[in-house]
Amino acid sequence: MSADTLRTMVMINPAAAGGALGRRWEGLGARLAPWLGDAEVRRSSGPGDATVQTRRALLDGVEQV
Repeated sequence: MSADTLRTMVMINPAAAGGALGRRWEGLGARLAPWLGDAEVRRSSGPGDATVQTRRALLDGVEQV
């Protein structure tokens, strides 16, 4: 299976860089879309949430984070 066909999830922390990532994600995501393809984007909501969401995504069949 090639990287282009892997089920992919991108985890972002919208609070990163003082909230800059959350404010700028729409534009950044659009610029990254050619490389991310149909990746599912999830936003963490607090300490430990990214770990919980990533584990859940892997159990649901995500192959690349």
